[in-house]
Amino acid sequence: MAHVGGEERKIPNILSPACNASRLVVIHWQLAATSGNVTMKSHYASVPLTTKCKEDLKEVQAMLLDDARNLNLRSSVVQDAHFTLSVYGIDKSKRKEGETEEQLIESVNKLLQDFLQKRPPLELTFGGLGNFGTRMVFINLTNEKQLGTLRQDMNDLLQKEGIFTTDNRFTPHVTLFREGSRRRFSKSSLTVQDLVSRKDIPPVAASPLTKIVFQKLRD
Repeated sequence: MAHVGGEERKIPNILSPACNASRLVVIHWQLAATSGNVTMKSHYASVPLTTKCKEDLKEVQAMLLDDARNLNLRSSVVQDAHFTLSVYGIDKSKRKEGETEEQLIESVNKLLQDFLQKRPPLELTFGGLGNFGTRMVFINLTNEKQLGTLRQDMNDLLQKEGIFTTDNRFTPHVTLFREGSRRRFSKSSLTVQDLVSRKDIPPVAASPLTKIVFQKLRD
């Protein structure tokens, strides 16, 4: 049991051999959140895409649009497309007292700029479609291992600054379609799995990873 905010709370046995480092981070974050020091899912870090990459993604959307509509899927706005690396909560007890939102954003983006400059060049490469159930269809990023290493190193760095990832799951992708708000009647027997299994997807230009942007989540 742990005493948090005057209450007793049951927490996992963090001394268990099965409890790895990432789990310890999440436990620490959860305890801090209950004490009121952490903001829940307040910010995220993403990688902007090049204009050419966005144009190619729009072509992929156009090719899949009729099938997507039959599956009650609506297009995401490609112009706003980016690759999300992680979502974060902020432990205010580890930040400078009186720090404003603007100062936080500026400080973290400077830190991420320095972090990226010390790493070898990396680009986002695309191939194949994927889905999260029936609610989302996306295009995969094919260099998952490299991006996973980058993400872990970045999260380790930000953790020291009081910025904790709120989810350790990682499926590198860029969203193409989301579930629509209204169910459309269709005689088609097409399934989402049929859609993501298509092999005739036009190529998407690789997008150099030259910048990571830390910003506040939209309300």
